[in-house]
Amino acid sequence: MGDIWNVPGYVVRVVDGDTIVADLDLGWKMWKKDQHIRLLDINAPEMNLAEGKEAKAYLQAFLSPNDRIIVASHSIDSFGRVLGDVTLCNFDATNLSHLMVESGHAVWKVY
Repeated sequence: MGDIWNVPGYVVRVVDGDTIVADLDLGWKMWKKDQHIRLLDINAPEMNLAEGKEAKAYLQAFLSPNDRIIVASHSIDSFGRVLGDVTLCNFDATNLSHLMVESGHAVWKVY
């Protein structure tokens, strides 16, 4: 594992129970827009299943467009998505991976 980058950003939309799209602020007025971010270390059901649709709906109900986030990442996956530990910048610094697992809408990955 290499360096971990902490990047602030804003939620654009939810793709499914373990992937969001965000605009990431790289600093110096440089942005990466519409970046797919795969929530690190979890798996949510696929969208062709009722449970997958429920997981997406749960995450959509929790997040709003333009919510501020911090993405801690050290790599991208084989699909070009940022692999990230995503924390919502709210009063309790909600970690989205923990939220999805604790709600029963995702499971921890087994490596």
